[in-house]
Amino acid sequence: MKAVCFRGSEALSMPATQAFDLVVSDLNMPGTSGLKFLNKIRQDHNESILALIIAYITDALEEKVHWLGIGYVTEPFERSLLVQFSHDLVGDAAIATTSDGRENAPCGNRGRLYA
Repeated sequence: MKAVCFRGSEALSMPATQAFDLVVSDLNMPGTSGLKFLNKIRQDHNESILALIIAYITDALEEKVHWLGIGYVTEPFERSLLVQFSHDLVGDAAIATTSDGRENAPCGNRGRLYA
């Protein structure tokens, strides 16, 4: 399943009814910042992979996204780059191991949310 939302408030309601492997948000979306939105998703749905689209990265912003475990891509970019970036994030999570060394179950049976 793929879902596209244009406001943070709309997007925040989606994970309550559907699990998402990947959540991608623009930093400057209407209603709330993409970083605040992804932080809320991280708190409520820790298993989701999160990615932020930004126009430019500052040291402070890069520190925040790394601390929250969020991937990011800077604009401008070709659509194919975003597709590859998304596949890489989901693929990396699928082969990640838990703290006790067991492999996580592969991703892919849930949806993707673009806000």
